[in-house]
Amino acid sequence: VTLLKDATQRQMEKEIGRFGKSLRDGGVGLFFYAGHGMQVNGTNYLIPIGANIEAEEDIKFESVDANRILAKMEAAGNDLNMVFLDACRNNPFARSFRSSNKGLAQMDAPKGSFVSFATAPGSVAADGDGRNGLFTGQLIKYMQTPELPLTRMMMEVRKGVLRESEDKQTPWDVSSLTG
Repeated sequence: VTLLKDATQRQMEKEIGRFGKSLRDGGVGLFFYAGHGMQVNGTNYLIPIGANIEAEEDIKFESVDANRILAKMEAAGNDLNMVFLDACRNNPFARSFRSSNKGLAQMDAPKGSFVSFATAPGSVAADGDGRNGLFTGQLIKYMQTPELPLTRMMMEVRKGVLRESEDKQTPWDVSSLTG
């Protein structure tokens, strides 16, 4: 387990590289991100601490492409990988961006992968009132249920978020699980 809090772009990229190497040993890969994220031209980016984003063209140089995580998982070739992204927020740089895409874009899940988003593609997630967003709060609640299969757990998470958000936020996932 590697924990990064308030990480810079360089720290994030370095740890994602280490993560990819450790997956080659086999087992299950799990990547969880709670923080700011946005899409530009259909690509999702995770925004690190200290990102200097003044215009749309800065995003790919100042943040981390979320596809980098999936690429590391795919290259490892292990049987099961999971990605949870609680990162769908309004674009704080919208005035200086040409595109006005909200939330994160749909992502493909490589074979044996499960990717879960705090809300549907193109939608915005609520931050929540407590320490965690609505999605992360529900995820923490249901992941502690013994013997609950992943797909069933995510249905319970989705129902909980829908209930708490008064049907304004629907967690979304994409899967290519084979077992």
